[in-house]
Amino acid sequence: ALTAAERGFLMLLNPDTGELDLRVSRNMKHATLERKEMKVSRTVISVVLQTGEGIVSTDAQRDPRFAGQESIVFFALRSVMCAPLRTHGRVIGVIYVDNRAQAGTFSGADLELLNALATQAAISIEKAALYTQTDQALAARVAELETITQIDRELTAQLDFDRVAEIIRRWAAGETGSQRCYLIRRENDTSLHLLGLEEGNSSPTLHNALIQAVRSAFEAGSPQNYAPAEQSPARLVVPVNCSEGSQCALVVERSEPFGEQAMEFLKRLAARSAVALENARLYQAVQEANAAKTRFVSLVTHELRTPMTSIKGYADLLRQGAVGPVNEVQINFLNVIRGNVDRMSALVSDLSDI
Repeated sequence: ALTAAERGFLMLLNPDTGELDLRVSRNMKHATLERKEMKVSRTVISVVLQTGEGIVSTDAQRDPRFAGQESIVFFALRSVMCAPLRTHGRVIGVIYVDNRAQAGTFSGADLELLNALATQAAISIEKAALYTQTDQALAARVAELETITQIDRELTAQLDFDRVAEIIRRWAAGETGSQRCYLIRRENDTSLHLLGLEEGNSSPTLHNALIQAVRSAFEAGSPQNYAPAEQSPARLVVPVNCSEGSQCALVVERSEPFGEQAMEFLKRLAARSAVALENARLYQAVQEANAAKTRFVSLVTHELRTPMTSIKGYADLLRQGAVGPVNEVQINFLNVIRGNVDRMSALVSDLSDI
């Protein structure tokens, strides 16, 4: 609109490939161009990208700089103008306009105007890109916090040790895209035990390379990231400090290398897993102690009831004169015995109930 161009294009350099990506294309009516109309002079654009300076040609067909170039001839381009999008001393793209029908459409003043527009556009594009990056980073952080919250919710809802280990393994494998995940515990005797769905303490799954990687992580006290080799997958090992008497390690494996994002996630998961595993271990210990107490009380009450039953029975036989007459003093003594047996029986019943 500012230059009376027939067509206008905005192109940005792809930072990954270095190629130009077409972002906007408009005609004189401000309508988006069809694909067949999106033909521009790559020659002019290449010169602008290389020099960082704007170019105007009043008649590209006769311009010695571009005459005879394939794109100029093939697309029958006449008036052509292109300005670089430059910010912080680097070119990030171009604004390209042309008029294929008329020569002399653009002038030096038009190029100055387009350069000014390109400068403002480059600043706006950079701000938009920064905003998009910030927004994406924020969205990623929010998603990460939601995931961590969900993990915390699942872990705190469980006190069964095997179930907690299974939850940890499932999240570790799912969030890192791993084919295999192990939760391995080292006891005081340095033996390694698989936790969770994997059973056994010396199964074939714990091969030498895995054992060595876990022990290296324990010795270093920090995560160990192993790149894939010819006969082994990529492996990430993160220590989990469960308690003073034991240590755990979270291990994930896949064919592709693990990046920093997977490392950071497993470190955060390991920190939460340590608390959950310790709580589950303590709860398991309490349950085992409770079961032991129950067995002890059951044994004690049974062993006490047997002699009390015998004492009660013989005292009743003596009171009834089954073995000979008894006087009043003897009956009083036997009543005291019977009363204390009843009292002991009540105490044993209370102990069992408690």
